[in-house]
Amino acid sequence: MTPLSNRQKADIAQAARVAYDRWPERAAFEALNGEFTATERFEAWRREEQVKACGLRSLRAATQAHYGRLLAHFQALGGRTAEAARTRGRDADNDRRVARYKLDQALRERGLEVGYAAAICRTQFRCSLAEASAKQLWKLVFTVRSRRKPVAATTAAQDDGNPF
Repeated sequence: MTPLSNRQKADIAQAARVAYDRWPERAAFEALNGEFTATERFEAWRREEQVKACGLRSLRAATQAHYGRLLAHFQALGGRTAEAARTRGRDADNDRRVARYKLDQALRERGLEVGYAAAICRTQFRCSLAEASAKQLWKLVFTVRSRRKPVAATTAAQDDGNPF
């Protein structure tokens, strides 16, 4: 799976910093670990919290599948419970959103309207696109791809308006 982008890592680190600053046991933790710098203490705490959230100590090992859990974990620790709930909800629906994006992309590449996929969805799965599961949407992606070839790209010579 795709690793986290630098922006995603920054989002997680910023949420972790807010959570660390608001952590009620921070003073005791820092007193016990006085031989370390402030940055080292923060990094140690963040890594332990990452293990609790998703089982990974390093953000370099995290993938897109971990992003929502990590961010929501630190948002919740930082007291931003409503934001954490939204992040969890978005994360739970991520597979479906990716499949829907790929379906829309396949339709555009083939010059088809969404109604084409919606009709197939109603026929095959007896539900609308909005109600389709991630698995059903992926089946639609493969159906659209197998039924029609992508529209050929026009060449620059055809687009310059020169009839010759």
